[in-house]
Order: sequence, then C-alpha cells, then structure tokens
Amino acid sequence: MDTIDKIDVAILCGGFGTRIKDELNGRPKPMIDINGKPFLEILVSRLEGFGFSRFIFCSGYKGEYIEKYFDGSGSYYFSHEHSPLGTAGALRFAKGLFLNNNILVLNGDSFCAIDYKEFVDFHLSNNALLSVVVAPLEGRDDGGSVTVDEKGRITSFVEKSGTSNFINAGVYLLKSDFLDCIPDGKNCSLERDIFPTLDPGGVFAYSTQKRLFDIGTPERLHEFRKVCKVNEWR
Repeated sequence: MDTIDKIDVAILCGGFGTRIKDELNGRPKPMIDINGKPFLEILVSRLEGFGFSRFIFCSGYKGEYIEKYFDGSGSYYFSHEHSPLGTAGALRFAKGLFLNNNILVLNGDSFCAIDYKEFVDFHLSNNALLSVVVAPLEGRDDGGSVTVDEKGRITSFVEKSGTSNFINAGVYLLKSDFLDCIPDGKNCSLERDIFPTLDPGGVFAYSTQKRLFDIGTPERLHEFRKVCKVNEWR
C-alpha cells in the first residue's frame, strides 16, 4: 500500500487572476502575497508537514516566476504549458513527470485544511479511481457541487451551481491510470469534461467540515489573509 511519501502532488497553477490583478504586482495568481509569504508556499508547507515530498507544479501564465522561486530542490518539478490546457489538459501534459501509483491534485488558488493522512487512507481503503474532497456549501453558488449516494459515491458533478449541500473543494486523489482518460494536447476541464464520464462505482466523496478558502476575489483574498494571521482554518 502506498504511503504519503510515495504519492506525487500536482498543483494546478495556470490561472490568470484577473479579478485580483491589482493585488498581484506582476506575479502569477498562486504567488500572491499572504502576510509576507506567497500563497503557494503556505500550501506546499502544509503538505510537506504531512509527509508529501514530491511536487509537480503545472503552470502557465508567468510560470517561470514559480519555477524560479521553488527551483533548487530535488523535490520540485515543473510542467509549463505554453497555451491554456485547462485543469485536465494540464495534468495530461505533465504525465511524464509522475512516477507513483497515486497523485494528489490541488488547485493553486484554494485552501482546505483537511487531514491529508486521513484522506489518503480513505482513498486507498476504497481502492478508488478518484476521491474528491467535498466541503460545506456555505451559501456559495460559484463552485462546483456534487451529489453523493448513500455509499459515499459521487453520482454527478455540476460546475458553477449550488444544487447540493456539498461543494467540490478542488482537492483530488486519483490513480495514475486516470491520466489515460484525458485526451492528449486538448484544452479540457476535469470537472466539466472528464469527471462526468467516469464510472461512479470508482468515484468517492471524502466529506469534511473544514471550510474551503480561495483567493479568487479581493474579498476572499483579504479574508484569507485575516484567517492566516490567527491560523483559524476551522
């Protein structure tokens, strides 16, 4: 059975950060300043604290900034797309960098303080093709919602719709074979194009009461900065 140090981490860093451009100061969105540290450093540090040790940054716009910041360690690898490929296309583009049987995938602009060891155990015990962290909806209607059956399997994904009590937190564990489900060289979305095509028998929801934070708007960015000051992840 895989242990945490044998799981690759892929962080999707291709966003433009249009809504927070005035805060970026020439940096890519995942590198925005959070009380003196880049957001991405906060995310990576938390993951390293759980024992993850191999990171693949899937970058696009201003990806060289990320590479320059994290370069110099044998733990960090870089996949730089030259035109937008979407969340799924970016993963497929980086396929040659993945060495292990399971991959943890996260968005480079959101944060959910789950227990990653527990999430890994959940994924492996179910022998899941895909496990998805789902968080409380909390009135949000701009994120992907999911429906879950009585056995904890995800039966549908609905992007940008608040039709469920659960929101897709953008944190996934998947078998490396999953990458073969993604067409090579095509701009496509995990949530919109790939997940809905999967056999639900192998797709499980890991439910958490931890809050999902993102830095996609000025209001949410400022809120996350406040939370970081007192470390109140909830």
